[in-house]
Amino acid sequence: MTLRRYRDIGWLNELRFGWENLNYGWQRWVLDYQGERQLRTLERMFGNIDARQLGLLLVACAAVLIALLALLLLKPWKFERDPQLRLYRRFERLLARRGVIRQDGEGARDFAERAALQLPSMAEAIGEFALLYERARYAGEAVDRNRMQNVLARLGRRLPWRSGVRGTL
Repeated sequence: MTLRRYRDIGWLNELRFGWENLNYGWQRWVLDYQGERQLRTLERMFGNIDARQLGLLLVACAAVLIALLALLLLKPWKFERDPQLRLYRRFERLLARRGVIRQDGEGARDFAERAALQLPSMAEAIGEFALLYERARYAGEAVDRNRMQNVLARLGRRLPWRSGVRGTL
């Protein structure tokens, strides 16, 4: 069985010639892409460019790519820059793990009062943290950040590990 019997079929010959043309183009542009051809392509793209300018262009492109990659990975716009707000978010997460989730539009004091009702054994620490946060955030008082962290740490140690379990003092 030979392929000679298909030589008179026009569309099959066109397909074969197209494939051969594609293969020739691949051989010419990809496999035979040597230094002289590279320089001609660069000259067409950027004009008359020497090795120093080419090096600077490559370094600039690499710097832009690294900067974009750093922005995508680090996402600096997502970091909380306010230390009090960052501590309050930790307070919210701590209570949320115990089943007390802050409602939309609920202020710090209302949330703390509701949390104290649901976790009565920790009402004092919850109230103290909320008071410190309100003083620092809304009254503009200079509240010691370490004190807020200590109250939050004490709260984390004394709260039950799972929601629904009541903590004891």
